[in-house]
Amino acid sequence: MDAKRLSVLNQICYKYTKDRDGSAMTEAGTGHFSILKSYEVVLDEISERVDRGDSALTPAVRLAFFQRAIWHYTTVFDACRPGTHSLRAGGFIAPADRRRYFNEMRAHFIRYLPPDYHYPGGFRGIKYWLIKIKAYRAYSILDPVNKLRVRASPGGVS
Repeated sequence: MDAKRLSVLNQICYKYTKDRDGSAMTEAGTGHFSILKSYEVVLDEISERVDRGDSALTPAVRLAFFQRAIWHYTTVFDACRPGTHSLRAGGFIAPADRRRYFNEMRAHFIRYLPPDYHYPGGFRGIKYWLIKIKAYRAYSILDPVNKLRVRASPGGVS
């Protein structure tokens, strides 16, 4: 947040193997809840600095971090084990923990929602709106239904 300069490369500099033994990406568990706490620390810092008028952290920066956090939360929630698309097949969040994760994700959505936020269009906008209104059941079936819709469409593209 306080960098004076940023540099980027136009090539991939790492390789992450999702299915390797011992990877957090292969097991459901409450460890995946840690992403919520990590973003909470960052989003609190950004909010405080924007509210203080820190010129380095504009409302646009706050919006970018908010969007990244919500995208990341939903990616963790929606993830299924490789090769599965079933609600019961599991993913990063164990079935018994899914409602709690959703509620914490929603609490962050409400707490950090920028004042002039505009929902994205399409599927993502629907997902975010369902989070806001605390529609856990509707949200839980939306992703698997959309995956089936995409697979059934010509060429498998939405």
